[in-house]
Amino acid sequence: MAETIISRLLEASRIHADRIALSFRPGFRFERWTYRQLWSDVGAMSAMLRSAGLQPGDRVLIWAPSCPQWAVAFFGTLKAGGVVVPMDLRVSGSFVQTVIEKTEPRFAIVSQVTPDHPALKDVERLHFEDFSDLLETARADADDADNSQELAEILFTSGTTGNPKGVMLTHENLIAAVDSALHQMPVNPEDRMLSVLPLSHVYEQAGGLLLPMWNGAGVTYATSREPQRLSRLIKDTSPTTMLVVPQVLDLLMKSIEREVSRQGKERVWRVLNGVARYFPIPVRRLIFRSVHKRFGGSLVRFICGGAAISVPVAEAWERLGVKVVQGYGATEASPTISSSTYSDRRFDSVGKPPSGIEVRIADDGEIQVRGRNITPGYWQDEQATADTFDGEWLKTGDMGEFDDDGYLYLRGRKRHMIVLANGMNVFPEDVEATILGTGLVSQCAVVGFTPNESVTVHAVFPASEGESASEAVRLANATLGDHQRVADYSLWPGDALPMTHTLKVKKAEILDWLDSKDAPSQPDAADGAADAKSPTLYKILASIVTSLSEDVSPDFRLGSDLALDSLGRIELIVAVEEQLGVSLDESELQDETTIGQVQGMIDAGPDTGPRIQPSFAAWGRRFWARGIRGVLQPALMSTSMRIGFARRVTGTEHLAGLEHPVVFVANHNMRSDVGLMLRSFPWRTRRRLAVAAAADLWRNRLRALVNPLFGNAFPIERQGPALPSLENLGRVLDEGWSILIFPEGDLYPGTEIQPFKTGIGMIAVEGGVPIVPMRLTEGKKGWPAGFHVVRRSKVEVAFGQPIRFRRGDSYRDVTMEIEDAVRKL
Repeated sequence: MAETIISRLLEASRIHADRIALSFRPGFRFERWTYRQLWSDVGAMSAMLRSAGLQPGDRVLIWAPSCPQWAVAFFGTLKAGGVVVPMDLRVSGSFVQTVIEKTEPRFAIVSQVTPDHPALKDVERLHFEDFSDLLETARADADDADNSQELAEILFTSGTTGNPKGVMLTHENLIAAVDSALHQMPVNPEDRMLSVLPLSHVYEQAGGLLLPMWNGAGVTYATSREPQRLSRLIKDTSPTTMLVVPQVLDLLMKSIEREVSRQGKERVWRVLNGVARYFPIPVRRLIFRSVHKRFGGSLVRFICGGAAISVPVAEAWERLGVKVVQGYGATEASPTISSSTYSDRRFDSVGKPPSGIEVRIADDGEIQVRGRNITPGYWQDEQATADTFDGEWLKTGDMGEFDDDGYLYLRGRKRHMIVLANGMNVFPEDVEATILGTGLVSQCAVVGFTPNESVTVHAVFPASEGESASEAVRLANATLGDHQRVADYSLWPGDALPMTHTLKVKKAEILDWLDSKDAPSQPDAADGAADAKSPTLYKILASIVTSLSEDVSPDFRLGSDLALDSLGRIELIVAVEEQLGVSLDESELQDETTIGQVQGMIDAGPDTGPRIQPSFAAWGRRFWARGIRGVLQPALMSTSMRIGFARRVTGTEHLAGLEHPVVFVANHNMRSDVGLMLRSFPWRTRRRLAVAAAADLWRNRLRALVNPLFGNAFPIERQGPALPSLENLGRVLDEGWSILIFPEGDLYPGTEIQPFKTGIGMIAVEGGVPIVPMRLTEGKKGWPAGFHVVRRSKVEVAFGQPIRFRRGDSYRDVTMEIEDAVRKL
């Protein structure tokens, strides 16, 4: 084979060896791979699979979330000569069973969040969490040999019948598709991409992995699509490009509008939006620079596909100075069929076919495609292959047309097209776009429903849109053609319509529901609420607790009934904070705490929406501040500490050769203990040390200045939002700074060591750095609270041996081990 996916990656790894290729933030710290490291891991992965018995052509199932390890598994399997079978985490059990039966995978690559399906019992499993050790062992056997086979992967789609079909894609298919897309949407090494879609789909594989990897760009994989968390990730990574589906565009725009409303600036927002449309993109970015700062300041484009784009939402982003480039494709086309370009964007069109791809419109209006990017067919399904092709032409099942300028316009799915009794054709997408264009509803689906003997145009809205649905239909019908008008509508029982894992509405499921319910028009919006007492809390618990019981009640206890351990309770705290804007006190969530009590804590909290994220100034770590601190800190500490204390330091031999960053964990029993501890560090360590201090200390303006300048301190919340503080702590570690932290959570002058908060367990497990226990012991009182007379006291500062922890370790157990290590010093 002349050229493969692996040969392209090898070339990129040589040209861009030290550039960052992949990154993600699994907890509160980023993990990053350079191109050199990626190639090394891919080689080790390939060697490990071959040594474990993988033969050329063997299938390898990847059933895990998108992350750099996913990319390593994908490339490593191809390099070893295997065939990748990617699968979305959210597919049904029957889907999993069918895929495994059809492909008979030799290995299954999974993670700790992968469901434990019975069909996997006879398949050898490799876990993402073990990759570090497994790859290190196999690295010695790695080489640059490319053992790729012609077939690269098999992607299963549900198809119109619900029977999964395996789309075969070759190395040639994927290379041709990516090269064609590159003509329309160039990528360069300076680009930074943020990936929010699953790599189990070829849209994300091509646009969010292969396209950037072959051109030296960097990709960050998001671990959540929750707007608040995603917004923080965007700000921290400053992407230039995001590959999204329309729903993500809508979510992010709504998060901006909520913030505008919270600040009471709706009028200013409307005026600026009205003015911005008359200016070029660079000027728009200046007008909305505060918004762009929230998104990292570098976001210049969205590449959007997977579903029909909302024209009003796309126009709203363009007014902000962010280009929205729309594309159209199919799994069978790897996935490229057509796209707009950065300079030529029409939101009602999916652009033009790129070089190397031919598109024609059949006599019945169906879009058909041919080119080197087109699949050779379906895995072990000759009949499905024959039915999908007209000679060399792939029948997409989509209806469309070209205009005189060569732009392609979609008119809906052939199978979704509504044929009325009078012979008129109605494309649901046109009606849906008109309804959504009223701005009264955020989601709807239009289907052909037969309540009696004739097919009618029927709209379905989520129950949460019940108050606006009627008016939205009325306004839409006023502009639709006679044959397009909505005859009736129903409210789906729930807050959102049923969606596939690619965020497309499940119209077959909606039709089944309509048939079974006999089309209940305008039902009570309360019907089908998940839990009348607390639907949102129930949803949060359902996302954390495996197989949450249907009869769950407010009396259920977190420990004995829901089996939430310390990790689960922290997950609950973070989820409630993100989704409800309420910060729960970790100490109040115990094994015996009930769901009703948790709901009471939430009800007692703020109800104004997502909490404003605290600001974390980084100027204390900048060069000029380090210079001032380097002069003043030793002088001030040397004088004051010598006057007040006779200090003895032990255990510094444990710091020799220790690779930074590390986290120093200490007790907090003297008002002056921070200065004593700082003075006890070797200069090499102290010059790259930051101190985690209670955020409430920053309320005093003088302290807010002195803390970062003299102590290189940064705030960490004791009672407020936990996740933003943890992410800021992660940023400090990512910048190479070691951290001094006091996990007792408060100052306890002259007392015994208090129990450590379990947050230190999370930091130790997820931080991936050594933990060095420290203890300050005083022979006599130094400056205890309320005692202002200086007395020279004997104090000892002891350093313990560094401790390392692994991902998956219990936060509570780790906390107890660290506390014990400090106590023993």
